[in-house]
Amino acid sequence: MPTEFNSLRVGVYGFGAIGGSVVNKLVGDPTHFCLIGVSSFNQCTLAKRLEGENTHIKSFKFEQLIEEVDVLVDCARGTNFLSRVKSASKYKCSIVTVNAAAVLLNYKEIKKTVTPDRNLVVASGALPGLDGVAALSHGNIESALLVTTKPISALQDARGFKSSGLDAANITKTTRIFRGSALAAASQFPANANVAAAVALAGGGSEHTRVEIWADPDAKFNTHKLTVESEVGCLSVQFEGLPLT
Repeated sequence: MPTEFNSLRVGVYGFGAIGGSVVNKLVGDPTHFCLIGVSSFNQCTLAKRLEGENTHIKSFKFEQLIEEVDVLVDCARGTNFLSRVKSASKYKCSIVTVNAAAVLLNYKEIKKTVTPDRNLVVASGALPGLDGVAALSHGNIESALLVTTKPISALQDARGFKSSGLDAANITKTTRIFRGSALAAASQFPANANVAAAVALAGGGSEHTRVEIWADPDAKFNTHKLTVESEVGCLSVQFEGLPLT
């Protein structure tokens, strides 16, 4: 990987709400980054969107993009994530991903794949304070609890919600729809448990990080409340973020 930021060649995989926002930031900072192009699972849809936005951003097939870049910013869903990591590992291409849940679910395989010259960086995204979790983990974390509250629309398509037996139309007050480990949350709510997975990866542990997910019909924000207790100290942090659309 180049040592000078101004020679860093970047590609983006996934062009949804997150991917589009990342692309705009990269385009707005040409001094430090060179956006090579974007890729997506559905190349036809991607091509139409780029054409509709009248942009000069180039579209690549995934295999072509990872050959051209130093860093791939992975903004797509976690489906086939491990396959993307393995493909990127064939080249000197590092990955920055928002898919903490996918990293947690595939952790053992990823450790076999990622090497010192091919970094995998998890974007913490919606929660500050993960450096504090990492610090507390050196003193034996006794408990870690993350309580996540989101609008019903953000949760109702998850397999964990569908298997809960709840009817989204009948939820009229804040309702808990999941309680369990970060690993279970990542499996049942892969698009909603990235913060939980990031806490686990930072030092909370996949089984010892406890997670509650609540659906709120009146919520305008995604809210995350984290409490960590360790033999060397305690941490409490809360973050409210507007959902990207």
